[in-house]
Formats: sequence, structure tokens, C-alpha cells
Amino acid sequence: MLVQAYRMPDHFRLEHVQDEFNFATDDELERSRRFRMIMLRDQEIPYFKNQRIPLCDSEVPEELFAVCIMSGSGNFGQM
Repeated sequence: MLVQAYRMPDHFRLEHVQDEFNFATDDELERSRRFRMIMLRDQEIPYFKNQRIPLCDSEVPEELFAVCIMSGSGNFGQM
């Protein structure tokens, strides 16, 4: 009986299992008020600079972003 040795590949590719690690779709991230708030704070928009990020999306009022638009501070549509 002839036994062939299995040769391990020299590399590991993650693309075929990437979907298992995605926690949200791109559309869900774009609709998330919490994520939008994080992006604005990361862009150092003055109003959001020292804001605490709530744990839930429902705790972020939509009016918060209206203040940003009215004051003309930041492009939160471009993340």
C-alpha cells in the first residue's frame, strides 16, 4: 500500500472565509447613526470631537446630524 504525503501550502488565503468575519454589510454601516458619529469624531469635526458614542443606534438622535449640516461642519456623507 502506497501512502502519499500531504504537502501543506506555503500560504493561507482568507478570502474564501471572509464572509464569516463580516459583522455588518456596507449598507448597514452606511445607515448606522452610531458609525456615522464615530466617523465624524474620527474626522475631528469640532461638534463631535469630545462626544461619547452611545451603545445603541437608537440612542443617537437623527437631529444630531442636522446640527452638523446647519453649522456647515463636515461631510458626514463621505466616509
